[in-house]
Amino acid sequence: MSPPAASIQFVTLLVVEDSAEDLELIGDALRDAGLEPAIRGLDTEPAFRAALSQPLPDAILADWTLPEFSGARALQIARELAPEVPFLFVSGTISEAAALSGLRQGAVDYVFKHQLDKLGSTVIRAIAEARGRQALITSEERYRGLFETAQDGIFILEADSSRILEANPCICELLGMAAQEVLGRQLWELGVFRDQQGALEIFKALRQQGYVRHDNLMLQTANGQIREVEFVSNSYDAGTTAVIQCNIRDISDRRAAERLARRYQGEVLQSLHQIVAALVSLNECRDPYTAGHEQRVSVLASAIATEMKLSPQQVEGIRISGLVHDIGKFTIPAELLTKPTRLSREELALVRTHAEAGYEALRSIQFPWPVAEAVRQHHERLDGSGYPQGLKGDQIALEARILAVADTVEAMATNRPYRHALGIAAALATVEAEQGLHYDPEPVAACLRLFREQNFAFAPSAY
Repeated sequence: MSPPAASIQFVTLLVVEDSAEDLELIGDALRDAGLEPAIRGLDTEPAFRAALSQPLPDAILADWTLPEFSGARALQIARELAPEVPFLFVSGTISEAAALSGLRQGAVDYVFKHQLDKLGSTVIRAIAEARGRQALITSEERYRGLFETAQDGIFILEADSSRILEANPCICELLGMAAQEVLGRQLWELGVFRDQQGALEIFKALRQQGYVRHDNLMLQTANGQIREVEFVSNSYDAGTTAVIQCNIRDISDRRAAERLARRYQGEVLQSLHQIVAALVSLNECRDPYTAGHEQRVSVLASAIATEMKLSPQQVEGIRISGLVHDIGKFTIPAELLTKPTRLSREELALVRTHAEAGYEALRSIQFPWPVAEAVRQHHERLDGSGYPQGLKGDQIALEARILAVADTVEAMATNRPYRHALGIAAALATVEAEQGLHYDPEPVAACLRLFREQNFAFAPSAY
C-alpha cells in the first residue's frame, strides 16, 4: 500500500538538466504543489554516476536532450544502478513516441516543460508508489525471514484445493521430508496424520469457521516416529488468493514432561495421604472417645466446600486439613482427653494448646494446600474470641472458617466423655444463631443446606 500523498513533503531529487532557468522553474513548480524539494542538478554522465553512488534520491527527473548527455542514457544507467528510484522525464523536446519508449524501458511518467503545473502531483504519485513498493518488498522479506527461521512448522495451503504451496524448513525437519516431497500435495496425502478422517474433519471445520485449533494431534514422521503436536490453522486472503496457514508445534517433549510431573505429583500426594493416615491412626489410639471425629469433620468440611463450589483442589486440601485438624492433641495428657467431667480452667488452657501444636507438627510437611494454617486457625472466631491468635474476619483462612463450622457441628452431634450427644438439630441451631458472630455465614448456609435439603448424614469414614 502506498503512503498517502499528503505525507510526502520533504523530497530529494536528482535533476538531469543543463538549463539553470529550467531548474529554477522545476523547483518553483514543486514548491507550488506543497513540496519542499532538495534539488541537485547535473548534466554529465560522470556526475550522474557519482550521484548514484551516494545516498539515493527520492526521484530522478531528466531532460530528454543535453549537449553532453541524454535522458535515454540517464534512464539506462538509473535502471542499472538504482532501479528502485522512480525516473521521470521532464522535457520540452521529447516526442510522444520517445516518451512511450522511455516508459517501456522503466520510466514511470513524463511531463512536458510547458505543463509544469502537473509536475508536483506527478512526482508525488511516483514517490508514493515507489515507497509503497519498497514497503511491500520489506514486508515480504521480513515475512520470508520469519517463515524460514520460525521454530514452528508452517504450511501454506491453497484454500480451494488444500494443496501445499509452501513449507518452511522446520516442518520439513519435523516430518523428515524434503520440500519437494511436500509441495503440491494435499496435507492428508502426506500420510502424517495418524487419524486421516480426523484430518479431513479439521479442514471441513476450517472452511466453515476460518479457524481451528487442536492441542493433541498425533503425527507420524517419515521414519515412523510418533510426535504430539499443537495445530493452529486459519484462512485469509493473500492478494487475490485465499490461503490456509497451518502452524504446527512439536509438543512431544513438553507433554512427556507434563506426564512425568503428574506421575510424580501423584506419588507425592499418595505419600502425603499415607502420612496423614498414619498420624490420624496414632492420634485416635490415644483418644478412643473421639475416634472417627476427625474423619467425620473431614467429610463434612469437604462437603461444605463442594456445596460452596470451591475448586476440586481446594476441596481436597480441606478434606486433608479436616483429617489432621486435631493432630496437636498428641501433646495433651491422655487422661485429660478422656476425662469424664468438665475440665478446669487450667486444664482447658492446656487442651487449647493443641491448635498451635498441630501447626508446629505439620508446617514442615510440604502440602500443596495451607493445611498447617487451617489446623492452627480452626478454633478462631470471626469476632476475635477464638484461639490461639485471636484472629478476626478475613484474617482467618477460608479453610479454617469451614473447618470451624464442621468441627462444631460434629462435636455437638456426637458423644463426648463429659456429656452425651446434643444432636444434629441443636448443632445446626447453634451455628445458625452464631453466623456472622463466630462463624462465617457462607459455610454455615452451605452446611444447613446439606442437612436440611440434601439429607446429609454422618457415616463411618473408610480413611
